[in-house]
Amino acid sequence: MTSAVARKQCSNDSNCTQTTVANCEGCSKAFCPTHFTQHRNLLDEKMNLIMSKHNDLKKMFNHHRSEPYNHPLIQNINSWEKESVAKIQRRAKELRKEVLQLTIANQNELSIKLQQLSDRLKQSRVNGDFIETDLQLWKNSLIELKTNLNSLSTISITQNDDKPIVFNMFIESYRKVNDVFERLSDNSVQILKSGRVAAHDATKNLTEVRGKHEYSSGCYEIHLSIDRFIGEWMFFGINSKSGTLEKISSAPPASACGWSSDNSCWLNGTDQVVGSNPSVELKMDDKICLLVDCDNRQLSMVNQRTKAKHELIVDENFCPFPCQLSIALYDPNSYVRIVNT
Repeated sequence: MTSAVARKQCSNDSNCTQTTVANCEGCSKAFCPTHFTQHRNLLDEKMNLIMSKHNDLKKMFNHHRSEPYNHPLIQNINSWEKESVAKIQRRAKELRKEVLQLTIANQNELSIKLQQLSDRLKQSRVNGDFIETDLQLWKNSLIELKTNLNSLSTISITQNDDKPIVFNMFIESYRKVNDVFERLSDNSVQILKSGRVAAHDATKNLTEVRGKHEYSSGCYEIHLSIDRFIGEWMFFGINSKSGTLEKISSAPPASACGWSSDNSCWLNGTDQVVGSNPSVELKMDDKICLLVDCDNRQLSMVNQRTKAKHELIVDENFCPFPCQLSIALYDPNSYVRIVNT
């Protein structure tokens, strides 16, 4: 007697007892005819939503492309230009007023001297009481008055570079990169979420975590989020790819450059107190942006909450390029995430 073939029940969450007729390669589930149709309809709805978002993004892109001068940075430059011109015009107006006042005062002084000379010349001519030395004296006086009138030698304009009216602006172009964590100095930290998260265990142990990408030329932005942190100690920065990745006891290795939450910067194997202008603050929920300028060998860190920006010049004798993202975690259960941009 032939045994019955075992039938697989539908995978729908409504406890359907119907026999499956089709498998979905995407979710690896099997469905009955009714629920397979519903499953496909659900996928169609999700596809329509993605297409709608795609179309919205395409419209936004085309709008930005058709109106490049409406870019926020262009607007910032326009505002800077307008404010700078206004400042220069105000200062030019002040300077013109000062020059006119001094010129009028100088001309008044010359007018008095010229009138006095005119009176003496007329009186001497009427009386005929002048000799060769008088003529030479009056000739010299005329030359002096003419020189002062033409040159205004008592007035000059100087430029003070220490107090510029308008500060210069520069364009910094950083490439946003989606780095991932890849290597650890010990197993006190786990790398999760496909490399996007570094999570410390419940112990107090200093562990370095390295990124995967290598930075040797160009400028890059790396965005990180402190999702969990009790506030004892944490480090953000870079390390040379050639720097040894090993268990550390009390500080980042000499090849590391960056900043720690105890208001210190780490450079050339030593730590220095940053001070209060501005101080280094790292707290839970802070969003941190590391700016790696390989071309100028400069590292910057910006805390989006405090708006504080810190900068270091990287000494290649201690931290040769290429470099990699480096963080160090110490606190129990601390959790740092790389933010995709």
